[in-house]
Amino acid sequence: MVGALRRDAGAGDREAAAAIALLAEQGVPGAHPDEWYGLAEPTTTAPLVDLDGDPEALVPVSPSQIDRVEESPLGWFVDHVAQPPSGLAASIGTIVHAVVEEAAQQAGDIDVEALWASVERRWRDLRFEAGWVAERERRGARRMTEGAADYLRGAEDDGVVVLGAEGRFTLVSGRVRITGTIDRVEASPDGTTVIVDLKTGRTPPTAAKTAEHPQLAAYQLAARAGALPNEGRLGGAKLVYVARPVGGRLYTERAQQPFDDDAEAAFRERLDEVARVMAGARFDSPVEFAHGSRFGDWHYRVHLVPAVCA
Repeated sequence: MVGALRRDAGAGDREAAAAIALLAEQGVPGAHPDEWYGLAEPTTTAPLVDLDGDPEALVPVSPSQIDRVEESPLGWFVDHVAQPPSGLAASIGTIVHAVVEEAAQQAGDIDVEALWASVERRWRDLRFEAGWVAERERRGARRMTEGAADYLRGAEDDGVVVLGAEGRFTLVSGRVRITGTIDRVEASPDGTTVIVDLKTGRTPPTAAKTAEHPQLAAYQLAARAGALPNEGRLGGAKLVYVARPVGGRLYTERAQQPFDDDAEAAFRERLDEVARVMAGARFDSPVEFAHGSRFGDWHYRVHLVPAVCA
């Protein structure tokens, strides 16, 4: 009731304003304006990065955050300020990535059971709400491990050489400082160098989305700038989804074609636009998102509702 009266009072309804004033006098929770959401003055209107006032200032950009900024600047800002917990899926993904990195540093045949043993050693550090949740996630982790082993065996059989695993890089482009970590940099027998980003999710992007995938594009930009190990011409970048079997393989690949000069210039412009948004003092957002959007959770939605009830 209080929320409805607040909404009507805000729209100019004098009777609603009088009613809510009476409720405030009676001490009804949520009736007094001091308890209303969103009425406090901003603590600051300064930008996150003062690009105009400081000609040397750079905007720090992580490759994995670019598409988040583009989908919802407000959603990205909420994550930037509040830093919500990463969750169980991210923890399991971290384990799988660590096991693949470990395998890249070891000689010999890739054995799924050896990889799974490495997963299980780390598994005991996870905490689950219930036994059935633990079992479900364990089955999922096993599928990821099998997918990773299948990919690693195939790469080894094809004569691929790992030039770097979990390699970190920093690159400056205009007013942007990009810092990221690349899962694998591979040298193929045909003389090309391919960047590989392992994914533990189950929904690969379409071919069109992969072509403009900003994380892969950032890695290609770093490669063209000489920030990555390279033994030949750049052969592009690819996503490897180790939890998604397809066509007889236990993983799915999505490839992004090698950058040319035009593609690099277009991506640098895209980075500049993202940096301007991230450096700002105001962060907008669509009101509605596509089904399954990462920004559908309550801690994003609460900033978009037109009225808040007590």
